[in-house]
Amino acid sequence: MAKLVLAESAASGPVLLDAMTALSDRAHDVITRLRATVFAPGEEKIVDLRFTITKAAEMVGRTSEAIR
Repeated sequence: MAKLVLAESAASGPVLLDAMTALSDRAHDVITRLRATVFAPGEEKIVDLRFTITKAAEMVGRTSEAIR
């Protein structure tokens, strides 16, 4: 039904409240599933960010010699 409401609103012009509600519900479901996956308990999460000395120097506004 949500797809039908979205399709009808796209064809007729203005977005109706039913279409916005359906879209909001779908977005909420997607966000909930993403959170469950990303923040699943018991799984180790590691952020491995590595930067060259030159890139690190650019990010902090210093020269690469100052970083070394």
